[in-house]
Amino acid sequence: MAKAWYVYNGSTNADAQYSAGNYRILSPDNKPACVNGTQICAIYANFTGTSPTLNPDILSLNIKQYIANGLATLVAQPQIPTDAKRHIYLKTILA
Repeated sequence: MAKAWYVYNGSTNADAQYSAGNYRILSPDNKPACVNGTQICAIYANFTGTSPTLNPDILSLNIKQYIANGLATLVAQPQIPTDAKRHIYLKTILA
């Protein structure tokens, strides 16, 4: 299954970060400029078809676990193994 980067829309509704509808495609040639922080920035998630869709497919259990781990540790996920491709990036928004 193909994957693409999707940016989080910042919704503050309960558990919004676990809903595929709250993510939008990032330009296929770009990678998020964020890495670590206090909020979800972007996810590397599955899409159906030959080119990325506006929203990712339903978020896998792995992606949901990476989101939970990222919010708990404030660093990109997964961290194990150390050379793993990161699927969750975070950011901090300063007020």
